[in-house]
Formats: sequence, C-alpha cells, structure tokens
Amino acid sequence: MFHRWISCFLPSSWVTHFCLRQAKKLLVPLIKERLKEHTSPSKDYEKPQDLLQYMIERAEGDDWQPERLAHLQLMVNLAGIHTTSLAITHAIHDLCEHQEYVKVLREEIEEVLRRDGGWKGNTPEKLHKVDSFLKESQRFSPPTLLSFNRVVLTPLTLSSGITIPAGTHLSVASREILFDPEVTPNPDTFDGLRYYKMRAASGESHKYDFTSVDGTNMNFGAGRYACPEFQRISTMKRKALDTKKSPRVKRQREPVHEYCEVPSRKDDNGSTLWPAPPEAINNAREFLREWSDTIDGHELTTLTDLASATSKAKILIVPDKDADGLDAGVIIHRTLTALGAEASSIDVHLVAKGRSIHDEEEREAMAAKNPRFIVVVDQGSRPSPPVVDNPDVKSLIIDHHLSDEFPKDALVVSACHYPPVATSSLLAYEICKPLHPDIAASCSYLCAMGTHGDLGNTLKWDPPFPDMKEVFKTHTKKAINDAVSLLNAPRRTSKFDVITAWTALLSASSPKGILTNPRLLSARAEINEEVERQTHTAPKFSKDGKIAVFRINSAAQVHPVIATRWAGHLKSSKLEIVLVANSGYLPGMVNFSCRIARCARNRDPPVNIIESLKAVADLDTTDLVQRMGESFARGHKEASGGIIPMPEFEELMALMKVGEKADPVENGDKKAAKVKAVEKSPQKNTLSNYFGKKS
Repeated sequence: MFHRWISCFLPSSWVTHFCLRQAKKLLVPLIKERLKEHTSPSKDYEKPQDLLQYMIERAEGDDWQPERLAHLQLMVNLAGIHTTSLAITHAIHDLCEHQEYVKVLREEIEEVLRRDGGWKGNTPEKLHKVDSFLKESQRFSPPTLLSFNRVVLTPLTLSSGITIPAGTHLSVASREILFDPEVTPNPDTFDGLRYYKMRAASGESHKYDFTSVDGTNMNFGAGRYACPEFQRISTMKRKALDTKKSPRVKRQREPVHEYCEVPSRKDDNGSTLWPAPPEAINNAREFLREWSDTIDGHELTTLTDLASATSKAKILIVPDKDADGLDAGVIIHRTLTALGAEASSIDVHLVAKGRSIHDEEEREAMAAKNPRFIVVVDQGSRPSPPVVDNPDVKSLIIDHHLSDEFPKDALVVSACHYPPVATSSLLAYEICKPLHPDIAASCSYLCAMGTHGDLGNTLKWDPPFPDMKEVFKTHTKKAINDAVSLLNAPRRTSKFDVITAWTALLSASSPKGILTNPRLLSARAEINEEVERQTHTAPKFSKDGKIAVFRINSAAQVHPVIATRWAGHLKSSKLEIVLVANSGYLPGMVNFSCRIARCARNRDPPVNIIESLKAVADLDTTDLVQRMGESFARGHKEASGGIIPMPEFEELMALMKVGEKADPVENGDKKAAKVKAVEKSPQKNTLSNYFGKKS
C-alpha cells in the first residue's frame, strides 16, 4: 500500500498514467467495434487475424471490458517487444562471434526462398537451422535468469513432504537447467545446430523448436501461464500474413481405393486363392518340415551325433535388406527354432551393397557357408542358375515381386499374381503359422511391421488380409511404424549397416525393444537429415507429362523415400510416375526408384510402372535394353526401379524426352481458354510457385 501511495508523487508515474490514457483512447473505440462484430457479425464482416482479435475471442469475465482489453494489449506489448529485440540483438552478436554459421544459415535461407518463390507466411517454420541457432543463442543469453514466477495462494505440500506456506514467491533458475550436462551435453560449447541435430535424431518436428516449452526449457515459462499461447500466436501471425481477400476454394481429393478392395482370384469352386497358390504354400511347409525331419531322423546319443546332424541340416536364411525382408527372415528363423533348431544350425546371409543373390560373388559367399537348405526371402527374382552350385542344396524362394522366372531348380512361393498382393513378411507368416502353435503370438507383430514397411502405415487390414486387431491392441501402430522407420534406416546409410537391423530385430521380442537401439536411432537421424537435404530438388518432366524426374547425388539410399514423398504431392492430369535417380549411391551407376503418383492411382487402365519403363526402352533402335541389364525395371507394378550404368540412363532420359516442351495443341482457342481457366484457378500450391523465383 505504501508503494502505491508514494507513486502518486513520482513524475515517472505521471508520465506512465498519461501514456496509458492516450493508448486507451486509441484502442477502446476499436475494441468496442470488434466486440460488436464478434457478438453480432454483419454480412460483409471479415474476422481480423491479429493478437487483439485473439484476446477478444478468449476473454472471460471482466476481461470482456474494453478498457481491460486495452490494458492487456499494452501489457503484452510490454512483454513482447523488448524480448524480441533482445533475442535478435544477441543472435547477431553470436553470429559475429561464430562466423562459421553464416554460410550454413545463408544457404538454408536461400534454399527455402528458392523453393517457396520468395518469402511466404509459413517460410520461418521451414528454417530449421536458423531456428536452432536462435534457440542456442537464447540458451546463452536468456531473456531472464528466473522464470516460472508464481505466488503460492494456499499452503502447498509437495510429494517430498515439504509444505510451502501461502504467500511464498517461487521462481525457477531456467538458465541453470539449460546448462545442466544431463539436459544439454557439452553445455559450455556454443553449437548453433544443436537443436537441429536433436530434432533430426528424435524425429519429433516441434519438440526442439525455438518456441517450444517444456520442463527443460522454461525461457517462455511453463504450464498454462507460459508466455501467452506463444506458438498459437506465432501460427496466427503467419496465417494473417498469408491471408488473401479472395476466398480459396478447397479442391476435392480424388478418392483412393483401399489396398484390400481389389478382387481376389477364385478357384473353380469359388474359393479365394490367396496369398499364393495352395500347392506352392503346402510345398513350402513341407520344405521346412523336411529340414526338421532331417534332424529328427538321426539317433542323437552324443554331442558328436548332434553336431553331425546339425551340419547336415544347416539352413541359410537370405532376407532382403528392408523391413519387409528382415521381418520375413525373422519369422522363418523363429519358426525353425520352434521346430527344434539349434542356433548353430541356422545362419543368415545379407547381400552386399549394390548386389543381388544372382551375382556370382554372392552365390559363392552363400555356398561358402555350407548350407543344406537355403530360404531366400523378398529378394526379387529373374532367370538365373541355381541359388548355389551344389546339387545337394535345396532352395526355397518366398517373394512377392513381379516375376515369372526364378533361379533354376528352386522351390518357389510367389504372391505377385494373387491380389491383393501379400508382402513377403505376410506371405512368410501365412506359410509358417500352421507349423507351430506359438508362431501366431510370436510373429504377428513382425508380419504387421513388414507389411506396413512395404504398403504404408495407413493400410486397412481388411480380408483376405488377416485380422490384426489384437496385434494393434498389444503394440500400438505408432510403435510398429516407428520400429519400421528404424529398421529401414541402417541399409539406407552410406555404410549399408544391414546387420545392425537384423541383429536388433532378431533379439527383440516386441517393437518396443527396437525403439531404444542407439545404433538404429543414429542411423535414422543421419537419413532424416540427408532426405531433408535432397528432397527439394526441382523435377523435370517427360515431353508427354507422364513422368516426373528428380536427379539427386547421395551416398545414402534415400531415392526410394524421396520418390514416395513426391508421389503423394505432385498433381497433374497427365502425371503417372515419379522417378528419383541417384547418381551418387554406386560409382558409375544410377540407382533409381519409381512410384505411381497418388493422383494417378485410380486411372483406367491402371498405371503399370514396369510396363511403362519397358515401353520407353523399346523405343530404342540399338541394344540399349541389353546394355541396361537384368536390374532394369524390377520390383512391383506400383513400385519399381533399377540400377543401370550412367550412360545408359542418359539414353533412357533422352528417349523420355525429359525437359522438352510438349507439342502445341492444334485448337488454339481451346488452349487459350484452358490457360485462362488455370490462371483464374484459386489453387495456389503449384509447382511454379514452389520452385520458381519472383521476377
């Protein structure tokens, strides 16, 4: 009370109250008009997108009074203006001190501006490195040393038993938290990309934002009284910058049929043939039982007898490197173990980077392990000699890639002609499930992981796919999908560390066991950063507009990820296929991946990538098809690709006439009308404003 009384005699207090009265004279009439429109909007009223409107919409009780709202507006200005100025000033000082970040930040800004065609309302949220630098700068120079300021109104008893009396003032030393080594590794080192790397490693896009608030970063406060809705206000400001007077018409997305809606094949009795021919499935089960009988048929009285039987029955699993192949391989492994296999009788062979099981080096490496049985899973097939050059070795191939030709003398189970086409892990699960009562419980989550790895995490498990409701009750879809992401990461790195994924998957008893593997987490962080770096290359189109081609140069296998990403975004009435070509993965070669554009998935007739690629190659009048080899246009109709020499790839691009303009339409009036209609379209998310530059 004494402070309030003495302030009446201070000139500074007189000036403050005079300024308050002047500000309220300006704000109160505007607030009254806003309140009137808020309660009874007129016909032509357009709601403003600003902080004052935000406060009006959330005001309660006495806060509805115009003078109260005006006072709150001034308080927000007091809290926001000087803190923003301080943050920018400190960031400039830090940039002067750490000039190695100038080039890094400038390159990111230029890249984002190039992609967006200039500065847009949502441009700041794409500047992840700039955001990280600002956050690190604020860590060293926070707006205040104490935050989370509170007054205890009633006695408060903590979980430790300590009671804090009413009237106590509380604060948290926010700066000391950020300099705790357990919270921030190497806290005394200025690392402008610290939070950028933490964001990439965790896969959480907003946890490490400059505007984020949690128990370890309290510069903006914490809880319901944190700096007033900081993130939502930031979002609102961006929307206000991007708001246009003309209304935007929302485009209707073309309906996409679910994967399992495709009709299945039927036998003569009308029974569904799925996931593969019944005879082939039974033969595969007999193959696995035969291995079991090989051991059971020996009289095992000594350890020597066991070793002899094991060597004669040694089985080699050869899974593909992705989540589907690895999950299928572990399903086979667990089935063999359930049938009585010792660990020493089961071996695994992982194909080297850039090779296939048909290469002579891989055939020799498999033969060197002296197997009696070989199970090849999800490797894709083509006509070739036997899996190994040993007539005593029996081979089983489990696959779903499109092919009618396989290695000589192999037993084959292929799902490619039995829609909806099962993934290799799903096919392996259906083969193995009847062989032992424990397989359904121990391998169902592996089946779900492998299938989501190939078909995406939005898949609906409708018949004839098995019912997975219990699996997703036990293991959440998020855990399963995160595990898939981690399993796929090591083989995409430049080190091609597939053995890490296999070992982690084999030793885990649930998806949760995979999510904490440090080597998998490190690999995913590396790939996330590389994808972000490579994904915004501008496309060029074939002359007929059916194929969009992206050219990248990366030692990591990120081209399939980028192809999948762009297939969901690019839209055109002509576009059918998205092709991403990577010239940096293997020396002298181009690895490319193709995906059907989302906008083309319901075309009639359906888009077939393999047929489309072969049709382009057939335009050549020389021996291009032979020179490209067997690794051209392999895989699925919906997801294909290849590995071909650089000169042959350039010839293929020339046949597609990539980058050439389409021929003019004969009817000029129709063409002009069409162009005019496009120019008037409310659609703003176009390729021209994404990749173009402002003149």
